[in-house]
Amino acid sequence: MPEKSTALEAREPRRDFELCKVVFVAALSQILFARHAFPPACFQLLPLREVVSRSFETIITDGTGLRAFDKEFLRDQGYTIFLRHESDYGLNRFLGILEEDIFPLIESESLINFRISYLRTKTWKENSLLEYFTISIKYNKDGAYGLGIWRGGMGHQHIANTDCQLWNLGDYLSRLNSLDDPVHWTLAFHAVDEPDDPLIGVWKFGRKEFDGAKLKLQQLDNYSYVKVSHLE
Repeated sequence: MPEKSTALEAREPRRDFELCKVVFVAALSQILFARHAFPPACFQLLPLREVVSRSFETIITDGTGLRAFDKEFLRDQGYTIFLRHESDYGLNRFLGILEEDIFPLIESESLINFRISYLRTKTWKENSLLEYFTISIKYNKDGAYGLGIWRGGMGHQHIANTDCQLWNLGDYLSRLNSLDDPVHWTLAFHAVDEPDDPLIGVWKFGRKEFDGAKLKLQQLDNYSYVKVSHLE
């Protein structure tokens, strides 16, 4: 009698997993570039047509690093900002988290939300949160992925509604007001339970501190929380 397989083993591989990785990181790259999370050389301009034709590993090991931050790069309709390998400790640590923690969760359909928060202090305090972005992932029955990108922070900006959702995100980010330096950032992610990893199923890297700081931010005049883009 054959051994009983688990649901994960029986699941057909997702045909667009590689595409999901590239689109997911393209969205993250724009968010990180807009707030100068890494030096400019850690980013490149990727032709939009290559988003659907190249693998994540190929993209980040290729390309030429940018020499400076320029918001107009976010509004270029033929390109998107994308991370690239560079000798920067923070970048390499972030890429390690993506490759070792986040991508396996996406492949197993476990990742629900990924959040980038920008702070005015290195540690969480009630009044430290300046802005946050959440990328939510839905796993459709037809095998496709859906990525929703939300932003919470001060100010109301125009949200474009073109067919190019990656450009809509870049255009929105280019319109945001600058944050007063110094700005620090942190990440968190939420995943559903997996039998092989009992630690998953909670917000990693601090939910309690974020909730308290978010409440303070929500109480300020001109606060907004909007859906910026939806990628499929």
